[in-house]
Amino acid sequence: MNIGQSADIAAAGGIIEPIALERFFEEYWEKKPLHIGRSSTNPFASLISIKTIEELLSTNALYFPSVQLSHAGQSIPISEYTDGNNSIVSNRVIERYRNGSTIVISQAHRLVSNLMALCRTIETSLMMRCQTNVYLSPAGNQGFNPHYDTHDVFILQVSGRKTFNFYSSGANLPSSGDKFSSDIHTVGEKTEEVQLSGGDTLYIPRGIVHDAVADTDEPSLHITLGVYPVLLNNVIEEITHIAFESDARLRAAVLQSDWMLDTNGEQTMHLIKQLVQEHINIDVVRAALQRLRDDVAVESIPDNEGLLSKAMEPAINLNAKLVVQHHKILQIESHDKMVILRLHGQVVEFSDSIGVAVQWVLNQDEVCPQELPGLVQEQKLALTAQLRGLGVLSQ
Repeated sequence: MNIGQSADIAAAGGIIEPIALERFFEEYWEKKPLHIGRSSTNPFASLISIKTIEELLSTNALYFPSVQLSHAGQSIPISEYTDGNNSIVSNRVIERYRNGSTIVISQAHRLVSNLMALCRTIETSLMMRCQTNVYLSPAGNQGFNPHYDTHDVFILQVSGRKTFNFYSSGANLPSSGDKFSSDIHTVGEKTEEVQLSGGDTLYIPRGIVHDAVADTDEPSLHITLGVYPVLLNNVIEEITHIAFESDARLRAAVLQSDWMLDTNGEQTMHLIKQLVQEHINIDVVRAALQRLRDDVAVESIPDNEGLLSKAMEPAINLNAKLVVQHHKILQIESHDKMVILRLHGQVVEFSDSIGVAVQWVLNQDEVCPQELPGLVQEQKLALTAQLRGLGVLSQ
């Protein structure tokens, strides 16, 4: 897909509409919270419901930590709602919920197909890894004490109301290893409170201290969508890996005698500067980013919907109209006659005349295989079969 594709996949799956994605990144991303109220619409009501959670507890073989409980900021010992094998005992979970505990469905997108579809949309829009947790809090109860997260989150309020409080302390873009600890970090004074109703979005950058309390009138159900971008230090690490692979000087040992070459370390600094100048260039940065984008694609959960039934479809008719399934594609990268197709769970490369034909396909909504440019009949059949097998083309 091209930049600006489908209005940035409808402003990242609808979670920040009507805010444009470009404005969101300029004004809010990693800077300050954003509350989007939706008094007349609720785009999240179809994603999950209390009934969905009841069905999960009734029909799924669930294990800790897929389901967790928290009460007034304290985690509840898992022995109180699991058996000896960490299997969830649903009637104990429900009993605890009735007594004021919050039910947490961790990695909920692995259990609920609607949330998996949302994650794939976010990954396509933002090119970031993501996950979802679901929180069901009884009326008037609080699941967690004030804390900050080490990743950016979008709170998607599904039903009920919940008030989020923000505090003056925090951390500046904390890393995953710099988790909030009440023994180390202070909470500070409350600076703001935001009440969410069904359909609202609240973006909270990592490092901002907050807590949340459900309204006293009804239970609160919300989805926490966590996103994990590639950080600048990830790019530097990947550049270092590329340099290490190609330059034997970086694979040489540093002996104790080398540390004492001179008292000012000038010789060592000269070598480091030389290596940096040689290896930090636009081509290496592009290669590093390409590897990191490949990692995002390969680590995302494959989208195999419809592929078993397609395996039984009749032989390819080159004159048939096939639909291009753009939503199956995480990202497209083109270089001259080379096309890198990033799908959920895999990366596929096409080059030369095949790459040109793939670029043509991806610019269409419907294609007739017979019209594939620059290919002989045999190549048209093979490429169409491959794209059908990847789920990119469908009858």
